[in-house]
Amino acid sequence: MIDGVAVVTAIYGLSAATAVPLGYVIWRHRAKTAALPLLGSIVGGGVWSLTLFLAAVTPDAGLTMLIERVHYVGVCLAVASVFLFTLLYTGREHLVTRRTVGLLAVEPLAVLALAFANPGNAFFASVTAEPSAVIGLDIEYGVAFQVHLIYSYAFVLAATALVLEMLYRSRALYRGQVAALLGGVLSPTVGNLVSLFGLVSFNATPLGFVLTNLLFTVAITRYRLIDLAPIARDRVLDTVEDAVYVIDRDGRIVDVNLAAEDLTELTRGVADIVGHDVDDFLAERPKWHELYRETIETGEERSTEFSVDGHHYEIDATRIDDGRGHHVGWLFLVSDVTDRVRRERELRRRNEQLDRFANIVSHDLRNPLTVANGYVDLARETGDEACLDEVDTTLDRMEAIIDDVLALAREGEAVTDPSSVDLRSAAEAAWGNVDTGESTLRIADDAAVSADRDRLVRLFENLFRNAVEHGSTNGRSETDDAVEYGTAGRDGAGRSANSGMTVHVGTVEENGDTSGFYVADNGPGIPPGDRDRVFDSGYTTAEDGTGFGLSIVEQIADAHGWEAGVTDSETGGARFELRDVAVRSDGLADSAPAVDD
Repeated sequence: MIDGVAVVTAIYGLSAATAVPLGYVIWRHRAKTAALPLLGSIVGGGVWSLTLFLAAVTPDAGLTMLIERVHYVGVCLAVASVFLFTLLYTGREHLVTRRTVGLLAVEPLAVLALAFANPGNAFFASVTAEPSAVIGLDIEYGVAFQVHLIYSYAFVLAATALVLEMLYRSRALYRGQVAALLGGVLSPTVGNLVSLFGLVSFNATPLGFVLTNLLFTVAITRYRLIDLAPIARDRVLDTVEDAVYVIDRDGRIVDVNLAAEDLTELTRGVADIVGHDVDDFLAERPKWHELYRETIETGEERSTEFSVDGHHYEIDATRIDDGRGHHVGWLFLVSDVTDRVRRERELRRRNEQLDRFANIVSHDLRNPLTVANGYVDLARETGDEACLDEVDTTLDRMEAIIDDVLALAREGEAVTDPSSVDLRSAAEAAWGNVDTGESTLRIADDAAVSADRDRLVRLFENLFRNAVEHGSTNGRSETDDAVEYGTAGRDGAGRSANSGMTVHVGTVEENGDTSGFYVADNGPGIPPGDRDRVFDSGYTTAEDGTGFGLSIVEQIADAHGWEAGVTDSETGGARFELRDVAVRSDGLADSAPAVDD
């Protein structure tokens, strides 16, 4: 038959023994926030259990009673330390002052004085020998003990409430840690209540301390209780403007800050992503997913930039190692660098503009001015007024150059207040402003872009004018489901548009994402060797062209933060693409017959 007293005594010894290595680990990290109060609670629980163990194995009643009095050193230390630790852990360190500690020390000192002096049997009402009891004594407690009991439970309940509140509002990364702490606080409390209500014939509090020590060990080894301070972390990260994502080695998002929640809601429409698998979360963002996979596969910290919805972001990936140097996850810091990119782009634009203006003054305007002066001299010498017509033509060309140069200066200013602009409406408006002759506009997609509407219309005007003026008179015929718009007329310069040209407008799809829009035609296209120069100021293949139309297109694109490029259309013509554009697609337009304006 198992000796119940021996089992209980063994539990007391086990509880005291487990406190030693746990206390040593915490002592090594004593410089950490709240480590010393945590150590105090472990030492208090250890003394509590050790005194009960010694009382159980001591045969002398007098020595047992002395040990019982010393027992309250551990009781008072454990209660006060748990409360102080809870204040620090839950971010109420402003309450932990010398005055607070001094006030908390009053009750333990009074209890120890009453326990040792026991005036008028105020603490121990009576003590009688009881061989069947674990410690060999039957103790009846007095009024002072009852007051101490109420006082202690008041602080334990306050600490429990603080931990529960912390558990409710803590993030996923810390919930296991906080839950372990809650269990550690409640376990000895439950054991003590069981004894007080007479459900068992021995002091079961040390049994609770065994569980407490086990839970604290789990909290330290698995949840990094000593290394991580949730409140300090929250106060730092939640005030950081950059988005912070913490991902564990299993590819789960375990923590984010408020800025990350806002960014996620902006880009994905949801804010609560903690606990999600990264691969699933990034499935709709192939570029981000590729960066993530490269980072974790190579194990290298890296930094890169990307654009989304008209904003520019810089992302830094950093390894997270625990206090033992073990890799436990990754920290991704996402910074909004839109303002910086815009400033850099504006600085480059102004420098390029200065170079462009110097080139225009020295070459593009000087040449026609020299021609005009020559015709003026010839008119004076010969009296031939026809020379003045040539002068007039030359001056018209100079005026066109000046107008285009002014347009370049205006369109290059950064767009700071874009609005949602219907792509179809802007394209139709631009088509009506350009002499397109018998050419046809076909709009393949309905979409809205974030842009300055007036500048977007001018961008379309320049692209449409480039298409109809440089396209073939025998445009390739084609059929699709887009809506067609026809127009007839002549532009302000009196140039007739080519017939048979078809111009397409639609959205650019890349890896399942709508990343921009395009303007394509079925003309002769642009030779690959010339594509790097088409956006240069002054570059033209037309005798009467200024060479600024596509340069203005690029300026407008830069002002929005877009990237302009040119490639082949499906029919071999030119296709101009504007990428890094914030586009919201509403679906394909219904097919309809061509409409004459």
